[in-house]
Amino acid sequence: MQTLQSNSWTEIELRKLRTYAEAGCSAYRIAAALDRTVADVRTIAARQGIVILNFNERETHRPEKAAHA
Repeated sequence: MQTLQSNSWTEIELRKLRTYAEAGCSAYRIAAALDRTVADVRTIAARQGIVILNFNERETHRPEKAAHA
């Protein structure tokens, strides 16, 4: 069940949003973690200049892993 929240975001939520986005989390995972809708997450991210990569973009922007042992 989605909890209704006010439209205002706290500084803590914005920091978490940025942290999750930088870690490569999807908008769906971020929304679940922040108890917000996916639309809210995408909207505020765009307003704040935070890039949330979609699944295909995450695959192509994945950091190189260490050489196989």
